[in-house]
Amino acid sequence: MEAAARDYYDVLGVERGADTTMLKQAFRAKARLLHPDVSDDPDAERKFRELAEAYSVLSGPASRMLYDRFGYRGRDTWSSPAAAQAVAGLLDFWAHAARRRRPAGAVAVVELGFYEAARGARRTVRYRGHGEVELEREVELSIPSGAEDGERLPLNGDDGAFAVLRVRPQPPDSTLLRTTAALGLLAAVGFLAFLFLG
Repeated sequence: MEAAARDYYDVLGVERGADTTMLKQAFRAKARLLHPDVSDDPDAERKFRELAEAYSVLSGPASRMLYDRFGYRGRDTWSSPAAAQAVAGLLDFWAHAARRRRPAGAVAVVELGFYEAARGARRTVRYRGHGEVELEREVELSIPSGAEDGERLPLNGDDGAFAVLRVRPQPPDSTLLRTTAALGLLAAVGFLAFLFLG
């Protein structure tokens, strides 16, 4: 039976409010004592791995925030640097999206990837038309190359109706995106969206 997980703050010997400098100092001091090459403790290797894992999780802002919120249960999912970076990116994206509301008069919002906006695209837009009877309408929208976030495009056939473009930022690294998918973080998107956009 596996031993009960220790709190990472206890492993490092720091308070919950410790800053990155305090975390680094605590890690280095304990690493000198617990390193398997210098320690006589027969359990030194396991303790050193636990120490390194605790430092890895608590030294990253995103992984630390998740650890503080969900504790030990989420450590395997969130402890890698790539996962922490991906989660930080998702949190930034959602925070940005939450601030961007649909402008008054817009009948649709069209989401585009960075590369789609750069090369141009076509979308079918469905919306409720204006008038005495609100009918469901469908329009084919041509998005020109070089489209920008927040740009307004008129919808042909309906005076005054327009769609607003929402262009996602350029991904920093496609390797990160593959790593994110491999770690199963995409499954957490709905949960995190519920927490932050709720």
